[in-house]
Amino acid sequence: MSAGAGAGGALGPAPAGAAGSRWNTRRARSLGSACVAAVLYGGWAFAANAGHGADRALRSGATQALLSFVQTLAMALLMEALFRLPRRPEVGCALAAAGALAAATTCTVTLHVAVGTPEVARTVTPVLSLGAVFFALYSLNLLRMTRREGGAAAAPAGAGAGAAGEPKRE
Repeated sequence: MSAGAGAGGALGPAPAGAAGSRWNTRRARSLGSACVAAVLYGGWAFAANAGHGADRALRSGATQALLSFVQTLAMALLMEALFRLPRRPEVGCALAAAGALAAATTCTVTLHVAVGTPEVARTVTPVLSLGAVFFALYSLNLLRMTRREGGAAAAPAGAGAGAAGEPKRE
């Protein structure tokens, strides 16, 4: 995302017509949420694995912190894209929530198994449970905004509606 309309930034340019302050608020909210997720979920993973030694607990905590940070940013973008695939917004809502949950579950469990997290289920259950709530609420909000705007998909995470490559809704 970028600092303002038309300006480049670390995560890409702002969509055409984006208000600079609104774009900055979205970026700050997304990055702030990602930082909070990293601290909370990384701390939980450390605590859940502390009984297996400091090295394994630190590795598990760092893995979850990084994963939570990246997923908080990436899952919103994935939901934006999945929401727009089907013609019916209701189907897009379900696809966005289910697709994000499937992607998050696969990625989270796979990485924890790969780094040798001893308590995988105990580590990922709170993360994925709260993630499922987030995915559902985010997707429902996309549906609400689409209905309010008469079918034009809104983009709370900064992706511009009607951008190149996005299918038009009827």
